[in-house]
Amino acid sequence: KVAWAPAGRRLAFAIPGGALRDGTGRVGGSDGRAVSGIFVHDRGRGTTRRVTGSEDAHRLSFPEFVGADSLVYLIAPEGRGRPSIFRLVCCVD
Repeated sequence: KVAWAPAGRRLAFAIPGGALRDGTGRVGGSDGRAVSGIFVHDRGRGTTRRVTGSEDAHRLSFPEFVGADSLVYLIAPEGRGRPSIFRLVCCVD
């Protein structure tokens, strides 16, 4: 799932932990760190940035814009009896 900002300039999406492989068989980016989180792509600037603190996104994390520059997403519980985490992020760039 992807989410468009109201003006259509930004696109938010999630990359769950372990979803990307770099061709060597290990999960992560070129620097060896995991590539996961909620990302915002700015079509006008041609940039894509990870939302700070969203590295724990997984397959059930779906971002949604709330207004022009804020978004929300849910981190589902990792195990039985654990709570979901609902996050509101203001002023995404």
